[in-house]
Amino acid sequence: MIPTIDRAHDAAPVESVSKRPLTWVTGGHADRSGEAKYLHLIRAPGDPERRPRPKGGVADRAPHRTLGRTSAAQWEPVLLEALADCVPRTFNRLGVELFDLTADVIFGTPVDRALWGLVTRGLVEHTMELPVLFRRRAGVLSLPPAAAVPRQLSLFAGDLSI
Repeated sequence: MIPTIDRAHDAAPVESVSKRPLTWVTGGHADRSGEAKYLHLIRAPGDPERRPRPKGGVADRAPHRTLGRTSAAQWEPVLLEALADCVPRTFNRLGVELFDLTADVIFGTPVDRALWGLVTRGLVEHTMELPVLFRRRAGVLSLPPAAAVPRQLSLFAGDLSI
């Protein structure tokens, strides 16, 4: 099921770190070339921290490679579900909340491509100010089944059957 948008509703304004109103855009407005492709990695004050590493390290020592075995299409419903509350989040916050991984680790993975794909298709919007915040567009009426979320997140529990 493809999410649909009711464009008649606008989300409530959110203030930036500098307390100025944010400019929200969607589609292909962001310059993602050269050094600009790294701007969405900037963390915001108050972004959650990763949990302390267990003694002996973590089981998946190359999570970017684990994620690389998936497709962007698999992560779109996960990201839409994570953004369902319309609370603005940085890419870093999304990574920590979903995987306990920071933005620099999930940068360039199918998760990153899925997020920008959702922006390009107008389902997710982002700020033009730094730190870049993302939120689900007001009026997105339907989401793919939520059952996709635990299945995708099982990648980090050792189940690679996808």
